Amino acid sequence: MLSLTAFYIPVLYTGAMLMFEKDGGLLERIMISGMKFSEIAASHFVIQIVFIVVQNFGSMCLMYTPMFFNSPFEGSVVTTYFLLLAISLVGMLFGFVIALLSKTQTDAAYFGIGCNFLMKFLCGMMWPTQGMNHYLQIFSYFLPITLATDALRSLGSRGWDITHPDILLGFGTTLLWIPILGCTAAFIMKKKSNWFE
Repeated sequence: MLSLTAFYIPVLYTGAMLMFEKDGGLLERIMISGMKFSEIAASHFVIQIVFIVVQNFGSMCLMYTPMFFNSPFEGSVVTTYFLLLAISLVGMLFGFVIALLSKTQTDAAYFGIGCNFLMKFLCGMMWPTQGMNHYLQIFSYFLPITLATDALRSLGSRGWDITHPDILLGFGTTLLWIPILGCTAAFIMKKKSNWFE
């Protein structure tokens, strides 16, 4: 559940804020005044990083402290936290892509909700990937947080460290999605030069 929270809240926040600014005409006024989208994206990035740091700290405290859920935790807190940060960065970039592809806030909301359910059921949170149909299992490994979810589970319950191949694979695929989504957002921006109108 931690990986879905770390992924989905930045998707919602980034997509919703960009669509709110777009629908309100704020982005158009800012762009006309001479700012570049890269500057706007950088400001969103800085603000979002602050939210991500606080959100992931709060999520880990809720999940693992005796005062709340008191889930067993055997692994490294630092490694787990950095994996959650990487997942959140992927979520933030996915939110940018959703905002760039959507015409209205409603479109972005439907797209985000659909992706939430897809991730929830196909990334091993509600339905273990080992119990899936072979083709569905292969498809699930191409989703951004499937292997990261397995890595988080292994960090927390098995106590594996970052040198274990499953943990490295979780980090690797998550970090691989960051440039993929960044390049996708840049490509969409080049193709849709007036998307903010």
